[in-house]
Amino acid sequence: MHQEFAGKVQFAVINAENIDNLRTSFELARKSKTDLLIDLGPLIAKKASAGDLSVTYAAPDGSTRLKKYQPVLPIKIRKILGDESLRTALAPYAKLMAEYQDQLKAVFLVDEPYLNGVSKSELERASRVIRGVLVNSGVRSPRIGVNFAAAEFDAGFGAEVAEAANRYVVDVEAYRDSLIGKPEFRSWDEAFSKARLTTYDNAGSLYAEGGIPDGVDFISFDFYVSTLLVDALHDRSLAWFARHTNEPACSSFKDSTMSSIRGRLSFFRDGPVVQDPTAQISDRALLDSIFNCRMRATVGLLHQAIDRSSSKPEILLIGESSGNGFVEFDKSGRVETAQPEKLIELRSFQETQRYIDFYNAHRQDFAGLAFFTFGDEHDASIALTIRGAAAMPSVTAAIFAASAGR
Repeated sequence: MHQEFAGKVQFAVINAENIDNLRTSFELARKSKTDLLIDLGPLIAKKASAGDLSVTYAAPDGSTRLKKYQPVLPIKIRKILGDESLRTALAPYAKLMAEYQDQLKAVFLVDEPYLNGVSKSELERASRVIRGVLVNSGVRSPRIGVNFAAAEFDAGFGAEVAEAANRYVVDVEAYRDSLIGKPEFRSWDEAFSKARLTTYDNAGSLYAEGGIPDGVDFISFDFYVSTLLVDALHDRSLAWFARHTNEPACSSFKDSTMSSIRGRLSFFRDGPVVQDPTAQISDRALLDSIFNCRMRATVGLLHQAIDRSSSKPEILLIGESSGNGFVEFDKSGRVETAQPEKLIELRSFQETQRYIDFYNAHRQDFAGLAFFTFGDEHDASIALTIRGAAAMPSVTAAIFAASAGR
């Protein structure tokens, strides 16, 4: 937990990676009367080995094909520890949580589990073991949560994401085959063999059956506009919502792909930054529509999933507050060199405010609203600094004001 957020936010999310750092965070939380949510993912799940990954994928004709490239390590697919290993790993952390339980709001299991290959039954097993360890350590009525990627708690949406991953492999391998015999094949082949999106390796290993795990008290989901705009897994997500939900906000996207929608945004164009104020107005209107569709449809599906489950968890809304999706791209989605920092901050502020307004309008649906308030992060591979909320004064001011207003 960072000192600059103490007293300005209601709760903070801390990774269970280092017990000394966690104790320091608990001490600061106690002094500032802040609650902590502990993400147990780094502690209870390990990276799967290459042998745990599917080396096949489903082709459009229904056949099963062998991938042409071996997995690139490390991979994102996760495996939860066995029962005894779970108890051993968790024991010292559980003792610490019992000591500071007045500041303990909840613990969270593996982040985005279905996207990372962790099944519903595995989450349920982990939840039972973890609850037992916490209770035996003296934590009164521990609360356990799960954070999903987008709407993957819904089996239909999960199947769409899994199919999109397969389409990605199909497209990559078709492109590879088109290069065979051409001078550029060797350099492309070598580059793709060493570094690529994890989507290629994860295809075939995602958990697509959905469902709310039994025994959880909190559910949250992250569905950032940055993910929607540039991740091929979601190229047809808005269209899927339009066709498989009754959400009116999605009706205009029925025949649209995100790759086509991007072309309507001024910051997905070749050339210099578009300065025309009418372009900013148009961007904002389109981003409003994208937000309303994905958030209303996802929350609606989540309520349906909860109604079907034996668990009746509360919902924590996760908001986006970085500039990750609002930098200048070319029309192919590649990040451009020149970046207008003030304009990126304005777009980020507007997206943050969308979440705050949505939360305030639907408070009966949510147990809280969380933002990731990290600082700037530099990605050397693309020579780009990603603007975090902590480095954008208007964004952090909006978050602190919302927290103060409860």
